[in-house]
Amino acid sequence: MNTFYKRVLSAQILCFLTFLVSCNSSPLPKEPPKEEGNTPKSVLIINSDQSVKKYALIHEAFKSKLSADAPSIKIEEINLADIFSVDTIKRRIGIFQRPDIIHAIGSDAYELAKDAVQNTMTNKKPVIVFSGIFDWHRFEKDMGSKTYGMALELPADLQLILIMDIFPNMSTLGVLYSQPHNQKWFEETRSEAEEMELSLRGKIIGSSNDISNALAELIPHVDAIWLIPDPIVLKYKQNVSTIFQQASAQQKPILTYAKSEKHDAVLILQAKLSTIGEQLAGSVKNILKTGDIPKNVQEPSGSRVLLNKKKAIEYGIEITDDPDILSEVELIE
Repeated sequence: MNTFYKRVLSAQILCFLTFLVSCNSSPLPKEPPKEEGNTPKSVLIINSDQSVKKYALIHEAFKSKLSADAPSIKIEEINLADIFSVDTIKRRIGIFQRPDIIHAIGSDAYELAKDAVQNTMTNKKPVIVFSGIFDWHRFEKDMGSKTYGMALELPADLQLILIMDIFPNMSTLGVLYSQPHNQKWFEETRSEAEEMELSLRGKIIGSSNDISNALAELIPHVDAIWLIPDPIVLKYKQNVSTIFQQASAQQKPILTYAKSEKHDAVLILQAKLSTIGEQLAGSVKNILKTGDIPKNVQEPSGSRVLLNKKKAIEYGIEITDDPDILSEVELIE
Protein backbone atom coordinates (compact mmCIF):
# COMPACT_ATOMS: atom_id res chain seq x y z
CA MET A 1 0.00 0.00 0.00
CA ASN A 2 1.51 3.32 -1.02
CA THR A 3 1.92 6.26 1.29
CA PHE A 4 -1.09 8.18 -0.11
CA TYR A 5 -3.57 5.40 0.61
CA LYS A 6 -2.05 4.85 4.06
CA ARG A 7 -2.68 8.53 4.89
CA VAL A 8 -6.30 8.36 3.62
CA LEU A 9 -7.01 5.22 5.64
CA SER A 10 -5.43 6.71 8.77
CA ALA A 11 -7.54 9.83 8.37
CA GLN A 12 -10.73 7.79 7.97
CA ILE A 13 -9.92 5.72 11.06
CA LEU A 14 -9.19 8.89 13.05
CA CYS A 15 -12.49 10.50 11.99
CA PHE A 16 -14.39 7.36 12.93
CA LEU A 17 -12.76 7.20 16.38
CA THR A 18 -13.43 10.91 16.94
CA PHE A 19 -17.10 10.34 16.03
CA LEU A 20 -17.36 7.48 18.53
CA VAL A 21 -15.81 9.56 21.30
CA SER A 22 -18.14 12.48 20.57
CA CYS A 23 -21.18 10.20 20.66
CA ASN A 24 -20.20 8.81 24.04
CA SER A 25 -19.30 12.14 25.63
CA SER A 26 -22.03 14.41 24.31
CA PRO A 27 -25.20 14.62 26.50
CA LEU A 28 -28.39 13.27 25.06
CA PRO A 29 -30.75 15.95 23.79
CA LYS A 30 -33.21 17.05 26.48
CA GLU A 31 -36.93 17.37 26.01
CA PRO A 32 -38.00 20.98 25.84
CA PRO A 33 -39.32 22.18 29.20
CA LYS A 34 -43.08 22.04 29.51
CA GLU A 35 -44.71 25.39 29.57
CA GLU A 36 -46.63 26.11 32.78
CA GLY A 37 -49.73 26.91 30.78
CA ASN A 38 -49.79 23.34 29.43
CA THR A 39 -49.81 21.77 32.90
CA PRO A 40 -53.26 20.34 33.65
CA LYS A 41 -55.11 22.34 36.28
CA SER A 42 -56.39 20.50 39.33
CA VAL A 43 -59.20 21.02 41.84
CA LEU A 44 -59.44 19.18 45.15
CA ILE A 45 -62.92 18.93 46.69
CA ILE A 46 -62.89 18.47 50.46
CA ASN A 47 -66.34 17.63 51.82
CA SER A 48 -66.97 17.90 55.56
CA ASP A 49 -69.37 14.97 55.37
CA GLN A 50 -70.82 13.77 52.09
CA SER A 51 -73.65 11.97 53.86
CA VAL A 52 -75.11 15.38 54.78
CA LYS A 53 -77.67 16.13 52.09
CA LYS A 54 -76.88 19.82 51.58
CA TYR A 55 -73.17 19.08 51.23
CA ALA A 56 -73.81 16.22 48.84
CA LEU A 57 -76.06 18.32 46.58
CA ILE A 58 -73.51 21.13 46.33
CA HIS A 59 -70.69 18.62 45.77
CA GLU A 60 -72.37 16.75 42.92
CA ALA A 61 -73.65 19.88 41.17
CA PHE A 62 -70.19 21.49 41.35
CA LYS A 63 -68.38 18.40 40.10
CA SER A 64 -70.84 17.73 37.26
CA LYS A 65 -70.82 21.32 36.03
CA LEU A 66 -67.04 21.71 36.20
CA SER A 67 -66.46 18.34 34.49
CA ALA A 68 -68.87 19.23 31.69
CA ASP A 69 -67.58 22.76 31.10
CA ALA A 70 -63.85 22.07 31.58
CA PRO A 71 -63.10 18.35 31.10
CA SER A 72 -59.33 18.96 31.10
CA ILE A 73 -59.41 20.00 34.77
CA LYS A 74 -58.36 17.18 37.09
CA ILE A 75 -60.78 16.72 39.99
CA GLU A 76 -59.84 14.89 43.20
CA GLU A 77 -62.17 14.32 46.16
CA ILE A 78 -61.82 13.82 49.91
CA ASN A 79 -64.67 13.04 52.29
CA LEU A 80 -63.56 13.97 55.80
CA ALA A 81 -66.06 11.56 57.32
CA ASP A 82 -64.10 8.67 55.76
CA ILE A 83 -60.62 9.78 56.81
CA PHE A 84 -59.46 9.75 60.41
CA SER A 85 -55.98 11.24 60.04
CA VAL A 86 -56.06 14.99 59.55
CA ASP A 87 -52.26 14.97 59.16
CA THR A 88 -52.60 12.62 56.20
CA ILE A 89 -54.93 15.06 54.48
CA LYS A 90 -52.63 17.99 55.20
CA ARG A 91 -49.62 16.15 53.77
CA ARG A 92 -51.62 15.23 50.69
CA ILE A 93 -52.51 18.88 50.14
CA GLY A 94 -49.12 20.34 50.97
CA ILE A 95 -46.61 17.84 49.62
CA PHE A 96 -48.03 15.37 47.14
CA GLN A 97 -51.11 16.82 45.52
CA ARG A 98 -50.64 20.59 45.44
CA PRO A 99 -53.95 21.41 43.76
CA ASP A 100 -54.54 24.76 42.10
CA ILE A 101 -57.85 25.18 43.90
CA ILE A 102 -59.36 23.58 46.99
CA HIS A 103 -63.14 23.61 47.17
CA ALA A 104 -64.05 23.25 50.85
CA ILE A 105 -67.65 22.26 51.49
CA GLY A 106 -68.76 22.97 55.07
CA SER A 107 -66.95 24.71 57.91
CA ASP A 108 -64.88 21.66 58.99
CA ALA A 109 -63.48 21.30 55.48
CA TYR A 110 -62.79 25.03 55.23
CA GLU A 111 -60.88 25.20 58.52
CA LEU A 112 -58.79 22.16 57.61
CA ALA A 113 -58.01 23.54 54.14
CA LYS A 114 -57.07 26.93 55.57
CA ASP A 115 -54.72 25.36 58.12
CA ALA A 116 -53.15 23.06 55.52
CA VAL A 117 -52.54 25.87 53.04
CA GLN A 118 -51.00 28.13 55.69
CA ASN A 119 -48.49 25.39 56.53
CA THR A 120 -47.70 24.46 52.93
CA MET A 121 -43.95 24.88 52.32
CA THR A 122 -44.21 26.13 48.76
CA ASN A 123 -44.55 29.45 47.00
CA LYS A 124 -47.48 28.15 44.99
CA LYS A 125 -50.35 28.05 47.46
CA PRO A 126 -53.75 26.91 46.23
CA VAL A 127 -56.78 29.16 46.13
CA ILE A 128 -59.47 28.18 48.63
CA VAL A 129 -63.12 28.47 47.65
CA PHE A 130 -65.82 27.56 50.14
CA SER A 131 -69.48 26.67 50.12
CA GLY A 132 -72.08 25.14 52.42
CA ILE A 133 -71.26 27.46 55.35
CA PHE A 134 -74.02 29.29 57.20
CA ASP A 135 -72.92 32.69 58.50
CA TRP A 136 -69.60 32.67 56.62
CA HIS A 137 -68.85 36.11 58.09
CA ARG A 138 -67.45 34.45 61.21
CA PHE A 139 -64.42 33.42 59.14
CA GLU A 140 -64.07 36.74 57.34
CA LYS A 141 -61.26 38.19 59.47
CA ASP A 142 -59.00 35.22 58.66
CA MET A 143 -59.68 35.13 54.93
CA GLY A 144 -56.74 36.09 52.76
CA SER A 145 -56.57 37.40 49.22
CA LYS A 146 -56.65 33.85 47.86
CA THR A 147 -59.96 32.93 49.45
CA TYR A 148 -63.32 33.08 47.72
CA GLY A 149 -66.68 31.47 48.22
CA MET A 150 -70.43 31.26 47.93
CA ALA A 151 -72.85 32.32 50.66
CA LEU A 152 -75.36 29.71 51.77
CA GLU A 153 -78.03 32.22 52.76
CA LEU A 154 -80.18 34.19 50.37
CA PRO A 155 -79.47 37.94 50.35
CA ALA A 156 -81.35 39.70 53.14
CA ASP A 157 -83.13 42.11 50.82
CA LEU A 158 -84.44 39.23 48.71
CA GLN A 159 -85.74 37.48 51.83
CA LEU A 160 -87.55 40.64 52.90
CA ILE A 161 -89.19 40.97 49.49
CA LEU A 162 -90.34 37.33 49.58
CA ILE A 163 -91.74 37.74 53.10
CA MET A 164 -93.71 40.83 52.10
CA ASP A 165 -94.97 39.23 48.90
CA ILE A 166 -96.28 36.13 50.69
CA PHE A 167 -97.55 37.86 53.85
CA PRO A 168 -98.79 41.30 52.70
CA ASN A 169 -100.04 42.36 56.16
CA MET A 170 -96.83 41.54 58.01
CA SER A 171 -95.19 44.76 59.18
CA THR A 172 -92.76 43.99 62.03
CA LEU A 173 -90.14 41.23 62.28
CA GLY A 174 -88.16 40.29 65.37
CA VAL A 175 -84.53 39.15 65.15
CA LEU A 176 -82.24 37.57 67.73
CA TYR A 177 -78.56 38.14 66.94
CA SER A 178 -75.12 38.34 68.54
CA GLN A 179 -73.13 41.54 68.39
CA PRO A 180 -69.77 40.17 67.18
CA HIS A 181 -71.29 38.16 64.34
CA ASN A 182 -74.31 40.04 63.05
CA GLN A 183 -74.36 43.61 64.36
CA LYS A 184 -73.35 45.00 60.96
CA TRP A 185 -75.77 42.69 59.15
CA PHE A 186 -78.65 43.78 61.39
CA GLU A 187 -78.01 47.48 60.93
CA GLU A 188 -77.75 47.18 57.15
CA THR A 189 -80.81 44.94 56.92
CA ARG A 190 -82.88 47.22 59.16
CA SER A 191 -82.13 50.11 56.79
CA GLU A 192 -83.19 47.99 53.81
CA ALA A 193 -86.38 46.97 55.63
CA GLU A 194 -87.27 50.60 56.37
CA GLU A 195 -87.09 51.41 52.65
CA MET A 196 -89.67 48.66 52.11
CA GLU A 197 -91.83 50.07 54.94
CA LEU A 198 -91.10 47.03 57.06
CA SER A 199 -89.90 47.33 60.65
CA LEU A 200 -87.08 45.22 62.12
CA ARG A 201 -86.72 44.90 65.89
CA GLY A 202 -83.71 43.15 67.33
CA LYS A 203 -82.41 41.73 70.59
CA ILE A 204 -78.71 41.14 71.17
CA ILE A 205 -77.87 37.68 72.54
CA GLY A 206 -74.62 37.19 74.46
CA SER A 207 -75.26 33.65 75.66
CA SER A 208 -77.96 30.99 75.81
CA ASN A 209 -79.17 32.45 79.11
CA ASP A 210 -80.34 35.59 77.28
CA ILE A 211 -82.68 33.90 74.81
CA SER A 212 -85.77 33.29 76.92
CA ASN A 213 -85.90 36.80 78.37
CA ALA A 214 -85.14 38.39 74.99
CA LEU A 215 -88.02 36.50 73.39
CA ALA A 216 -90.40 37.47 76.19
CA GLU A 217 -89.64 41.12 75.47
CA LEU A 218 -89.63 40.78 71.68
CA ILE A 219 -92.57 38.51 70.81
CA PRO A 220 -95.44 40.82 71.95
CA HIS A 221 -94.21 43.59 69.63
CA VAL A 222 -93.61 41.70 66.37
CA ASP A 223 -95.66 39.80 63.77
CA ALA A 224 -93.05 37.07 63.36
CA ILE A 225 -89.60 35.92 64.47
CA TRP A 226 -87.04 35.94 61.65
CA LEU A 227 -84.54 33.29 62.66
CA ILE A 228 -81.11 33.87 61.15
CA PRO A 229 -78.07 31.52 61.32
CA ASP A 230 -76.26 33.25 64.17
CA PRO A 231 -73.67 30.91 65.77
CA ILE A 232 -74.28 32.17 69.32
CA VAL A 233 -78.08 32.22 69.14
CA LEU A 234 -78.12 28.70 67.66
CA LYS A 235 -75.12 27.34 69.54
CA TYR A 236 -77.12 24.60 71.28
CA LYS A 237 -80.10 22.54 70.14
CA GLN A 238 -81.95 23.61 73.27
CA ASN A 239 -81.70 27.23 72.10
CA VAL A 240 -83.65 26.36 68.96
CA SER A 241 -86.27 24.45 70.95
CA THR A 242 -86.72 27.41 73.29
CA ILE A 243 -87.26 29.80 70.39
CA PHE A 244 -89.88 27.60 68.71
CA GLN A 245 -91.67 26.79 71.97
CA GLN A 246 -92.01 30.40 73.10
CA ALA A 247 -93.07 31.59 69.65
CA SER A 248 -95.64 28.81 69.34
CA ALA A 249 -97.08 29.60 72.79
CA GLN A 250 -97.76 33.15 71.58
CA GLN A 251 -98.90 31.93 68.13
CA LYS A 252 -96.17 33.89 66.40
CA PRO A 253 -94.72 32.36 63.22
CA ILE A 254 -91.05 31.66 62.69
CA LEU A 255 -89.49 32.49 59.34
CA THR A 256 -86.17 30.80 58.84
CA TYR A 257 -83.44 29.65 56.45
CA ALA A 258 -83.51 25.86 56.69
CA LYS A 259 -86.05 23.10 57.11
CA SER A 260 -86.04 21.18 60.37
CA GLU A 261 -87.65 17.80 61.01
CA LYS A 262 -88.23 18.68 64.67
CA HIS A 263 -89.59 22.23 64.43
CA ASP A 264 -92.40 23.72 62.37
CA ALA A 265 -91.42 26.98 60.73
CA VAL A 266 -94.19 28.80 58.84
CA LEU A 267 -91.85 29.99 56.08
CA ILE A 268 -88.48 28.68 54.95
CA LEU A 269 -86.37 30.77 52.58
CA GLN A 270 -83.32 28.94 51.29
CA ALA A 271 -80.95 28.94 48.37
CA LYS A 272 -81.11 26.19 45.77
CA LEU A 273 -78.16 24.00 46.68
CA SER A 274 -77.62 22.67 43.17
CA THR A 275 -77.48 26.24 41.89
CA ILE A 276 -74.78 27.06 44.45
CA GLY A 277 -72.63 24.22 43.13
CA GLU A 278 -73.15 25.23 39.51
CA GLN A 279 -72.44 28.92 40.17
CA LEU A 280 -69.24 28.10 42.03
CA ALA A 281 -68.08 25.77 39.24
CA GLY A 282 -68.33 28.68 36.80
CA SER A 283 -66.34 30.92 39.15
CA VAL A 284 -63.63 28.27 39.63
CA LYS A 285 -63.30 27.77 35.89
CA ASN A 286 -62.81 31.50 35.45
CA ILE A 287 -60.24 31.72 38.27
CA LEU A 288 -58.20 28.91 36.70
CA LYS A 289 -58.38 30.58 33.31
CA THR A 290 -57.60 34.18 34.28
CA GLY A 291 -55.99 33.97 37.72
CA ASP A 292 -58.36 36.69 38.93
CA ILE A 293 -59.98 35.99 42.31
CA PRO A 294 -63.15 38.02 43.00
CA LYS A 295 -62.96 40.14 46.14
CA ASN A 296 -66.53 39.65 47.29
CA VAL A 297 -68.21 36.42 48.33
CA GLN A 298 -70.84 35.47 45.77
CA GLU A 299 -74.54 35.33 46.62
CA PRO A 300 -76.69 32.44 45.42
CA SER A 301 -79.04 33.27 42.56
CA GLY A 302 -81.59 30.49 42.92
CA SER A 303 -84.16 30.46 45.73
CA ARG A 304 -86.50 27.88 47.22
CA VAL A 305 -89.57 29.03 49.19
CA LEU A 306 -91.41 26.57 51.44
CA LEU A 307 -94.67 27.55 53.14
CA ASN A 308 -96.45 25.73 55.94
CA LYS A 309 -99.91 26.95 54.92
CA LYS A 310 -101.71 24.96 57.60
CA LYS A 311 -99.64 26.56 60.36
CA ALA A 312 -100.04 30.03 58.85
CA ILE A 313 -103.83 29.67 58.83
CA GLU A 314 -103.74 28.37 62.41
CA TYR A 315 -101.91 31.54 63.44
CA GLY A 316 -104.34 33.76 61.53
CA ILE A 317 -101.76 35.04 59.06
CA GLU A 318 -103.05 36.42 55.77
CA ILE A 319 -101.45 34.78 52.75
CA THR A 320 -101.33 36.42 49.35
CA ASP A 321 -103.75 35.21 46.70
CA ASP A 322 -101.50 36.31 43.83
CA PRO A 323 -101.15 33.22 41.59
CA ASP A 324 -97.80 34.37 40.21
CA ILE A 325 -96.29 34.50 43.69
CA LEU A 326 -97.91 31.28 44.88
CA SER A 327 -96.68 29.44 41.79
CA GLU A 328 -93.12 29.83 43.14
CA VAL A 329 -94.02 28.52 46.60
CA GLU A 330 -93.78 24.89 47.75
CA LEU A 331 -96.38 23.86 50.33
CA ILE A 332 -95.18 21.79 53.29
CA GLU A 333 -96.79 20.45 56.45
